[in-house]
Amino acid sequence: MHKIGDPAEEALHAECDSAFTVLDTLNGVHLWLLKTAIVTTDGTERTVIDALAEQCEAQVNAARTAWLTARRAWADAAGVDLESIDGV
Repeated sequence: MHKIGDPAEEALHAECDSAFTVLDTLNGVHLWLLKTAIVTTDGTERTVIDALAEQCEAQVNAARTAWLTARRAWADAAGVDLESIDGV
């Protein structure tokens, strides 16, 4: 039975949207860092950018897990049968 419109479902939907926004933002930052590293000719700058990209990638992975978890919680609360992504 669908529970869409229930206050608890709406709160979980908002959390899912927020988690996706964070993921999307971090993906954009990570992509920018990777593009910048490609065109950087200074070795020291490249090392710093690579380190930042590596840190950002870890944040992207954590944000992806957070989004998938929020997505699953919302789907379960709404009674929506979503296919799992990476087991979530």
